[in-house]
Amino acid sequence: MSHPPAGLTWHGYLVQLLHIASSIEHALMVQYLFAAYSLDDGVENSEFRKKVVLWRNLILSISKEEMGHLLTVQNVLCLLGGPVELVRENFPWDSEFYPFEFRLERLTVGCLACYLYAEMSDRVLDLPRELKPLAQRAEKAAQQHLKKRLEGIRKPLPDLQRPGVHQISVLYQRIIEILADRHKIPDSVLDYGSVRFQASTDEWGRGYSTAITKEGAYAPTKVADDGNALANFRKRREEIEETATHANTIIKTAATRQQAIDALMSIVEQGDASDSRSGGSHFERLGLIMNQLLDLRARRWNQWEPPTHFVADDPHTALSDEQSDESTITYAHSAAWANLFNLRYRMLLMYLTHSFQIARDGRRAYLRGAIMHRVFAEMYNLKAIAGILVRMPLKDPSNALRAGPPFQMPYTLALPMEAIDRWRLHRDLVRGALELNRDLQNAKQSSSSVAQLRLLSLMQDLDGKSAEWIEQVMVGLTRGGFSSP
Repeated sequence: MSHPPAGLTWHGYLVQLLHIASSIEHALMVQYLFAAYSLDDGVENSEFRKKVVLWRNLILSISKEEMGHLLTVQNVLCLLGGPVELVRENFPWDSEFYPFEFRLERLTVGCLACYLYAEMSDRVLDLPRELKPLAQRAEKAAQQHLKKRLEGIRKPLPDLQRPGVHQISVLYQRIIEILADRHKIPDSVLDYGSVRFQASTDEWGRGYSTAITKEGAYAPTKVADDGNALANFRKRREEIEETATHANTIIKTAATRQQAIDALMSIVEQGDASDSRSGGSHFERLGLIMNQLLDLRARRWNQWEPPTHFVADDPHTALSDEQSDESTITYAHSAAWANLFNLRYRMLLMYLTHSFQIARDGRRAYLRGAIMHRVFAEMYNLKAIAGILVRMPLKDPSNALRAGPPFQMPYTLALPMEAIDRWRLHRDLVRGALELNRDLQNAKQSSSSVAQLRLLSLMQDLDGKSAEWIEQVMVGLTRGGFSSP
């Protein structure tokens, strides 16, 4: 590419591409979470139930690593002086870079094929011999899934020779190529001091990292290069199953150009398994699930799909002035839980964004740690509420269709300029959560179980303590200090 798009400098174009990468990582994380939560392990056959638990654990481990990718991209944006950007956009189906159109859907062979195709290397010839047939099957299944999804909705349909699914590695290759060129991106635009504000493995990788080197680089499992490719491939599959609950979370800081390039390369390598020696990449883990699903389909019946809760595609709540559609959560009790889920999702994203505003070595560095603690707390809250929503009615208890976690983006993720206003925003969100919590506890619904009420009580206690803490932080803050946390 000899020139950036019209109206953009190379620096501006690079920041734009990183924002696209951020949106993709965020959206993939959410779609993976939804697919994992949709799985129903309540099957009678114990061996089959173990498979379902394995698939959920594998997908959840990938989603945690996508969180690491999202944070790493923010670090590179910090180095370039670009704004931290956690916004998640809907994927245009005809885009050059977005892997496929965004959709929350329960796990099926078709949507899994889209995930698999997007994660794999665009250099199919570089894949291990044992993985090439899987890559070809994934491409075909992704084509069929997208065609079925788009029929009757958009015309013309995508060219099925190019199925509307793109490998994510293509975007990162473009980013790395531009970033590596000192003529396009001179040293003068790099903010080397931004590393103080960037996320790191030490801070965010707690409890998730099982294969992280001292420098924070991904350390893939090595298998002997003894010429026995099939045995090595089987060995990797066994290791993947044994470590299904573990996530190798990559969160790399970028204090220099080369560190930024290395950080982005680590994202690509963890995703696409272009190196045949590496085990547990996203492609290999998703490929393991796909192979097992296809094997079960062949042994059962041709149209078999994995057991899931019957959740709607793209479930969402509606604003008061919006008309409901087939995926709108209209059952009152379900909608109340969905609103609480969306609010807590916003709280998580706002805390996460705010963490990039506080230096780890500043006089108020303790606030950075406290905010991160609340991000982890919200992750657990969302998981618990999602487990409730996949079992709750979408519209009517007599209808089998379930709601599911909506993951709706808030109207804005922008932080106020003034420190006191940032903390006031957090306080407002916590107060809103307390109000929704009280409404749910006071609702006269027979479907409110003891477990649900206990969860509400725990969240109420957490929010009460958070509100008190935020009030203490706000003491002494005044307007006029943009640099304050």
